[in-house]
Amino acid sequence: MFQKLFPVCLLLLAGCQNDPTTTTEIAQASVKGTVEKLKSTCIVCQSVDQGHSWHPTDGGLPADVEVRRMATQGERLILTTSDHGMFISDTKHQNWQPLNMEQLPSKDIVTLTADDSGIYVAVNKQGVFATQDEGQHWTKLNDNPKGNDDFIHSLFKVGDEIWAGHRGSLFAMSEAPLSDWREVMEGVFATHLVQSGQNILLGTGIGIALSKDGGRSWDWVRKGATVRKLLAVNGQLVATYQEKEAEVSTDAGKTWKPAQGSDTAGNLLSTVKSGHDMFSEQDGVYSRWGDYSLNFFGLPDYVETDFLPVGNTVYVWVLGRMDGC
Repeated sequence: MFQKLFPVCLLLLAGCQNDPTTTTEIAQASVKGTVEKLKSTCIVCQSVDQGHSWHPTDGGLPADVEVRRMATQGERLILTTSDHGMFISDTKHQNWQPLNMEQLPSKDIVTLTADDSGIYVAVNKQGVFATQDEGQHWTKLNDNPKGNDDFIHSLFKVGDEIWAGHRGSLFAMSEAPLSDWREVMEGVFATHLVQSGQNILLGTGIGIALSKDGGRSWDWVRKGATVRKLLAVNGQLVATYQEKEAEVSTDAGKTWKPAQGSDTAGNLLSTVKSGHDMFSEQDGVYSRWGDYSLNFFGLPDYVETDFLPVGNTVYVWVLGRMDGC
C-alpha cells in the first residue's frame, strides 16, 4: 500500500498491535539492546529526549484511528488518517481536533504538504486542494497532472509553486496566480525534495538529481540507487538508500561520501534528525547516530512506523497492523 512505500518521516520505537483497533505499546531501549516495555500505549507517541522515552500525545483522536501522514503547519501538527479524515493539533501538540473537510470531495487523502500559510492535499483520484484557514474553506487548485484515474504519490512546496509526483514524472504549478501543470522532470519516481541554498536536491527511485535554476535543468549527482531519505542536517545533506550505505554531502549535494560506520548499513529505510542525534531503521532494527556514526541496537517486535521530528521533539505513529504480531 502506498503509505508503506512513502513514510513522510521516520525514527525509533517499536510495538505491536494485537488487533486493528488497539494502540501500540511503547518500548524504551538502551544502546546495549535491552528493552523495558512501558505500561503506556498511544496512537501518536512523543519523545523529548531523542528516543530514550516515549509518551502518549493523542488526546482527541478516535481509538481506532490509523494514521497515514503527519506534517507541520506553523506551530501545529496535521495528520491524515485512513478512515477518519484529517486532524490538527494544538500548539503544544497534546490534543487534536478534526479538520473541516466538508468541502473536499473525499476524506481519502493520499499525501499532503504544508507551509506557514497553507495546507495542501492530494485527494485520491480527485486532484490537489488547499486551505489557508485550517479547513474552513478549501480551494481546488488543479486535477492530477496526467488525469485523475491514478493518485499523486508525493507533494512538495517549492517557493510559490506546488510540485507533484505523478505516474513516474515530476510536475509543478504556480499557486498565485494559478497555472497549469508543467513537467519538471520526466521518468522519475520522486520521493524526497530538499532545498539547500539555491540548490534543489531531488531523491528518486534511480538516484539524486541536483538543480541550480529552480528545476529548469538537472544534473545527476548520484545514480543507480533507490533513495529512501534525503535530509538537510546542520549544513550537511544525508542520503539513505535501499541496499546501499548511507552518504553525507558537505557541499550542497555536489559530492558525496559514505557516512561513518555506514558500510554495515545499506537499506536504511528511515532517518531523521532530533536534537544532536540521527535515527534510522534498517529492516526493523533501529539505531541512534552520534556524529554520523552508526550504533545499532534491536527492539523486540516489528511494526511499520513513521516519524516526524519537530525541533528537539520526535513524534512516532504506527502505519498499520503487521501480520505475525
